[in-house]
Amino acid sequence: MPREALEVSRYGALTAECNRLCFFASKTDAGYNLLQKEISRLSAIFEGLANEKEKEKEKVQAPTIPSSSKGSVVRDLIPVRTKGREKLDKKTEPPRRPITCGYCQGTGHNSQTCEVRKEKERADKSNENDERNTDTHPSVSTPAKRSCSYCKQSGHYTQTCDVRKEKENAEKTEENFAGRNTDPPSVATPAKRTIHCGECGEAGHTYRKCQNKNRKGMPSDTSEE
Repeated sequence: MPREALEVSRYGALTAECNRLCFFASKTDAGYNLLQKEISRLSAIFEGLANEKEKEKEKVQAPTIPSSSKGSVVRDLIPVRTKGREKLDKKTEPPRRPITCGYCQGTGHNSQTCEVRKEKERADKSNENDERNTDTHPSVSTPAKRSCSYCKQSGHYTQTCDVRKEKENAEKTEENFAGRNTDPPSVATPAKRTIHCGECGEAGHTYRKCQNKNRKGMPSDTSEE
């Protein structure tokens, strides 16, 4: 039987007996006081026995480690910072490279905070302002003139070229004039089929409209005589 199942069964049996004991002890004052004292005394005794049992288990589970094998024992990991690099001591830290300016090649500043660059920009702005004030007729850059790819003249594009439009209009008028003078092509009409009668064999009518079909089989005047 497993140890845990044995402990559970013992706990259930003792609980039933304690319930019965508490039921009868609660009937009288003397029984209540006596049971309370006995419960506190027994609880202290049983708690000491349980602690001794746990200590014996720990001694059995923890094997004795010889002094020669201390280096091969697996121990807990040492917590180490993983974000960023470790801070070095200022005394042992190598000196940093000085900041150099990309404009004047000086040290201690960069090109954005360079005083030489700022002074030169101020001088250039002042010269530009002086030139604007002295020049009464500032030169305005004129855009490049337009050129037509059809007539090779400047000032317009191919879509707005008058020469091209005039030539297209002239070609259209010539086509219209030529189309009016020429006769339309003649269409060959099919020849009409002559109709023959199936009764008398004459042309120009059909069997239904034949006037000679009633006379067929009738005696002629000569036969009667």
